Amino acid sequence: MAQGNVYISNASNQPSWSDASYPATFNAGEIIYASASNVLSALAVGSDTQVLTLASGVPTWATPGASSKVTIYNVVDSPGIWTKDTKTKYINIYLWGGGGGGGSGRKGTSGSSGGGGGGGGSGVAVYSGIASAFGATENFVVGAGGLGGVAQTTDDTNGLIGSVGNASSFGNIVAVGGSNGGAGSTVTSSAGLTRTIFSQYTSGASILLNNGGGTGTTNIGSAGATPTIIIGSTGGGGGAGGDSSTERSGGNAGSMSNSIPAVILVGALGGLESSGINGNSGTPPPSSGGFFCGGSGGGGGGGYSVGASGATTGGIGGVGSVRGGGGGGGGGGISSVADSGSGGNGGDGQIVVVEFF
Repeated sequence: MAQGNVYISNASNQPSWSDASYPATFNAGEIIYASASNVLSALAVGSDTQVLTLASGVPTWATPGASSKVTIYNVVDSPGIWTKDTKTKYINIYLWGGGGGGGSGRKGTSGSSGGGGGGGGSGVAVYSGIASAFGATENFVVGAGGLGGVAQTTDDTNGLIGSVGNASSFGNIVAVGGSNGGAGSTVTSSAGLTRTIFSQYTSGASILLNNGGGTGTTNIGSAGATPTIIIGSTGGGGGAGGDSSTERSGGNAGSMSNSIPAVILVGALGGLESSGINGNSGTPPPSSGGFFCGGSGGGGGGGYSVGASGATTGGIGGVGSVRGGGGGGGGGGISSVADSGSGGNGGDGQIVVVEFF
């Protein structure tokens, strides 16, 4: 018997040759093999899920390597360089850009001091295919969320627009940032626009996402759109107008639903002076139920009214959640009484890389 050969016992559970070099006793599950010429040894039982392999020409038990690897990149990792695992055969890549920043409210006369528009949710890009389409290393950038418009401190002056979210990129794949919310004024302010999802399967075409922000008004702020495409993010709620006789609530951020439709991701609530004038921060993506998507936008700030609950300015727009939620619009202020609320920052983007071996 040569070294490395595995012995299979006969029906009597004894070697079929007259050689005393084999072990005197056997334990259940052991494997008898030739550790040297005419020398038999016993390989102890391995652990569950281990596999039999060779090391230096003799059998041994080993723990198999992972069949997949998930790597998540955030803004703090950016810019950076991804290194492809040498075993990778197939790859999925998901990119979200940064969400758009919300606009700030106007500081003007009561009843004509509108809130800022909510920032739009980010664009998304998806790749699913062979790993050989990528080099051994690829550069990546995770887009930061756009900044919200700063509060207006000057009487009878419109607010300021938010900033567009920054794009995320991985090699040649790009997910655009969310659109910015408009400035609060004496009329309805513009909201962040819808963005797109791009996949290599669309042959260069882009699918429009219904993830725009809510408009800011001199009355109640409008809500962000509620998309049913499950991978996107949502826009921020619009800011409410300042009014010294009636408190106005900011708009809720966009929720996300499946095709039933059932709401899966609840958008952040807008602010209301008597119960908390600032818009709430965006809702993060769910971690169960198989609903893989972006985050929600922030709620719109409530309009300033009489200073209930300690309010000193128009409501601040809520910050969008990670994976590209739009920032909420800021609420309107009142001249000689209270500054407007600033717009909320858009949520940062994210990149998720799944390698299959």
